[in-house]
Amino acid sequence: MNTTWAYYLWLKSLKKENDFFVNNLNNPNKIQEQKLFDYLNQFKNSNYGVKHSLSKITTVQEFQKEVPIVDYDDLSTYISCISRGDNNVLANEKVLFFEETSGTQSDSKLIPYNRSLLKEFNSALAPWMHAVFKSYENVFSGKSYWTISPPNKAIWRTEGGIAVGIDSDSRYLSWAGRVLSKHMIFSSRKNHFVEKTAFFKAELKEIINYQKIGFISSWSPSFLLMMDEILREYWTSIVSKTSNLSIDATWDKIFPNLKLISCWTHGSSQVFQNKLNTVIGDIPIQAKGLLSSEGVVSIPISKEKDPVLSFTSHFFEFECQLSKDVILCKDLVVGNKYEVILTTGNGFLRYRTKDIVLITGKIMQTPTMIFVGRKSLNSDIVGEKLTELHCVEIIDELSRNFEIDIYTAYFSVGFVKKNKYFYELVLVDPKTSFDKDKILKFVELKLRSNPYYEQAILMGQLGDLKIEALSKNQYFQMLENYYEEKNIKAGDRKPPVLFPLKLKEVN
Repeated sequence: MNTTWAYYLWLKSLKKENDFFVNNLNNPNKIQEQKLFDYLNQFKNSNYGVKHSLSKITTVQEFQKEVPIVDYDDLSTYISCISRGDNNVLANEKVLFFEETSGTQSDSKLIPYNRSLLKEFNSALAPWMHAVFKSYENVFSGKSYWTISPPNKAIWRTEGGIAVGIDSDSRYLSWAGRVLSKHMIFSSRKNHFVEKTAFFKAELKEIINYQKIGFISSWSPSFLLMMDEILREYWTSIVSKTSNLSIDATWDKIFPNLKLISCWTHGSSQVFQNKLNTVIGDIPIQAKGLLSSEGVVSIPISKEKDPVLSFTSHFFEFECQLSKDVILCKDLVVGNKYEVILTTGNGFLRYRTKDIVLITGKIMQTPTMIFVGRKSLNSDIVGEKLTELHCVEIIDELSRNFEIDIYTAYFSVGFVKKNKYFYELVLVDPKTSFDKDKILKFVELKLRSNPYYEQAILMGQLGDLKIEALSKNQYFQMLENYYEEKNIKAGDRKPPVLFPLKLKEVN
């Protein structure tokens, strides 16, 4: 089947969900309230629903009063029951599979997927894909390249026989999408179980030879930059001599039909933005919304606006980071930061995502937002309470105030004798010389704007800030070690800007 026709049929199958989303951008509050009451009816007979008397709840206020806000640890006993094969635990639907992921600092987590949760992902995918089609001419004239699930991770089964992981990313799509996917999408799962370099080489060779890739969707720009590193290093074995391409060619020359790249550009990913722009040339980058294994928070539907709340997917609450009040989307204030709290179709009720968003405006009456960081990622060795959010702000100011050509930067913890720790600012692959003392003075001043950090320095609990340089290869290996150690799945890999614990030295 012709690729263009396959996309036409797929988008047509998503038209109902897209129209419902677009037609209710002026009334997200009504849709949100209906979502909640649908959930209450859907989950009232589950073990969790009976425990919290969902059948008796008739208002949003009663729901917030009777059902506690939880994190994964609070649900772990229920997840264990599901993994053993128990039914009607969190939801009344059959669990189709688990996705394995983790919090930035926690152990492995198993997220149960049922038909309702998959449908909610498609409720977000529909308006996103329709917006891409309308905004970028000929973007679907060729196949797309998607990376969602980790390509090198084996599928295993729980005690109850439920699969952990999926054999194809098309499992996330609707029935029509799964049927048509082979005509629309190059899926990284076909190069499963191979070593990382071999994986990238195989992927690159296939999509370069295809020549008609129109759209690339990845999670972090670091994945795309790693792909580019492999491309340059193994150029002669990947790119045909008859292509007449230069090894220094940007992606707009290598992929002449590529109309759009979608990836994270906010939070810790913003430090890769400049480097990615130099690699890809004139190809536009779309700021991907906030999504994770647990759910979809925001989606991009406008070139001019930030991603908008995916209000038809789940029921959303937001905890203000200033007042700690928990509010609904109708009460969000532009300029404020909030932690997202999800209620989703797999039975996760009032689940803390630990993702912090900044409200930036509205599309009609629906709030727009950007991801700014993870609430859970912090370092508090001696009471300094250093957060990744603060580190992201410092590195952003550093890049704007100093003309240094670096790949990226991050903070880590160092150790000296007598149990005394210090922080390091690590500059990855600096191309130019820099004034170490000026940078240290600037960054130290910014760190000391945190009174807890300043007190720790003044009391001698922390050593002086240090600065270190790291090669790109060392950085990529360090990230890979970190992700593997934390069991963080590929789709959730947001490269940290703060590493609370010193990882193994990379040779």
